[in-house]
Amino acid sequence: MAQDRPDRRALLVEPQPFYTDRGTPIAVRYVLKALSEMGWSVDVLTFPIGQPVDLPNVRLHRVGNPLGFTHVAVGFSPQKLVLDGLLAMDLVRRLRRERYDVVHAVEEAAFLVAGLRPGRRPPMVYDMASSLPEQLAQKKAFRGATLQRGFHGAERWLLHQAGCVICSAGLAGHVRRAAPGVTFREWRFPAEEEPADPGEVARLREELAIPAGSRVFLYLGNFAAYQGVDLLFAAAARVLAERPEAVFLCVGAATQAELDAGAAHFQGPLRDRVRLVGRQPRERVAAYMALADILVSPRSYGANFPLKLFDYLATGKAIVATGIEAHTCVLDERIARLVPPTPEGLAQGIATLIAHPDEAARHAAAALDFARRELSWDSFKALVADVYATAMAGAPRA
Repeated sequence: MAQDRPDRRALLVEPQPFYTDRGTPIAVRYVLKALSEMGWSVDVLTFPIGQPVDLPNVRLHRVGNPLGFTHVAVGFSPQKLVLDGLLAMDLVRRLRRERYDVVHAVEEAAFLVAGLRPGRRPPMVYDMASSLPEQLAQKKAFRGATLQRGFHGAERWLLHQAGCVICSAGLAGHVRRAAPGVTFREWRFPAEEEPADPGEVARLREELAIPAGSRVFLYLGNFAAYQGVDLLFAAAARVLAERPEAVFLCVGAATQAELDAGAAHFQGPLRDRVRLVGRQPRERVAAYMALADILVSPRSYGANFPLKLFDYLATGKAIVATGIEAHTCVLDERIARLVPPTPEGLAQGIATLIAHPDEAARHAAAALDFARRELSWDSFKALVADVYATAMAGAPRA
């Protein structure tokens, strides 16, 4: 059987704590599950931090941890540099010792693979979750014109090294501008439609002391600046002051300091209708979303589509999102209420759907229909198969 005796081998290089319940690792797990079901044997080279993954024919290989790191923050950090160096050393050994049909390199790991593989073999899939020069530009030290020219030149070189680039939804225009003629695809991740257990939802409502009849608007995600949580907190205060039936539920803070900073936006009686919750295991996310009447994505800049929006679409809930490229690459006015990326715009969008439940229901039904038509598991597997076949086209079999 194909899954017992796979004859196709891939190396996936994941420069993240894996597995953890955050964006890129969640996406990578989807890819591994699809490859496993298609009969691939996959070695995953990754950081020494994270939970195990139990999938047929998928093996995790973790680099060493001589400095004893227990946490790696999202984005650029000294810890990440050290672990990327260890990843490079293990990658060299693995490419010398093993034979793979394709190497799937995630984010900055593509630079390591492109520079260290001999003779551009095996062919590489570059998994481009974001534009690395744009990410580095968020750090003041990397905003200089000369540095940015160098970063963009390196990115162009990297795009041309890949047999196929697979980028986050919304980055197609960036790839076309940076490297015309490069073969690429955009991710469309499956929308998970698993219903939450009604008993768990009822217990969670009681635990959070959300009164019956409340209209709950929910943000789910981390508190990084690009997510626009400061805009959302300012908007939420306006909505709560205007709509007495509204309750704001915000899930995803990484630290107590983030929870305290969020709470500081709400004064007096408004605080009684705010629920700020730390990061939750992925298996509990469905229950939190089931509590909500409206799901909010306040992202303030960027072009890559937030992974959580694929799950939002499958919930049968109304969505309010800022009308920036990161959202409009998938969302339109039919399946979501798109608003300006300002506190006023967000507040007006949320308050309008609270005041007009029929309009909210229309958005929710259209979103669910879109998810069922466009974001199925079978279509995702077909996309992964196409990406790998494209990368390997014309390359000699390992």
